[in-house]
Amino acid sequence: MARYDEFAEWYEQWVGDGPPLIAAQSGLLPDVTGARVLDIACGQGRMSRHLARLGADVVGVDISAAMLDKARAIGPDGIAYVRADVARHPSWWDGRPFDGCTCDLALMDIDELAGTLSTVTTVLRRGGWFVASIVHPCFPGNEKGRSSWPPGEGYEREGPRRTTIPTASGSGWARPTASCLPS
Repeated sequence: MARYDEFAEWYEQWVGDGPPLIAAQSGLLPDVTGARVLDIACGQGRMSRHLARLGADVVGVDISAAMLDKARAIGPDGIAYVRADVARHPSWWDGRPFDGCTCDLALMDIDELAGTLSTVTTVLRRGGWFVASIVHPCFPGNEKGRSSWPPGEGYEREGPRRTTIPTASGSGWARPTASCLPS
């Protein structure tokens, strides 16, 4: 059972079907008319539906069967929803590159960030785009939606953090992503 399976009902009511955060920020999304777009950790399909309304050919992928059931029930039929772990090799992928990828308010809850970003580099066409939003780490969730921050690795931990961004060839580059050093 995926962690969001147990509170899919609550999440759908809490989030609703308003515009996704990415959509609410002018200029983040390029024109997606006719574009093939992967919505990573699509949940109940809010971002997927938004992209489809803008004219994109959308594939939504999520690990939670319960959230995907919600997405399929809401529709429309033209969106392909796939149950898969995006942090693993994308065996679900048909080999046709995506023009773009989105991930709205979910990267912070994916345990294997490096694997997820590796999937993005694998499925995205050369020159494609990736737009993501996250919850600020000082708001890690509540009793219904806990963050996946490892113990001792929350916002309040001081010191540099490093992220390795994998490439399709398996090599990657690393850079500090945040510094929480006392002033």
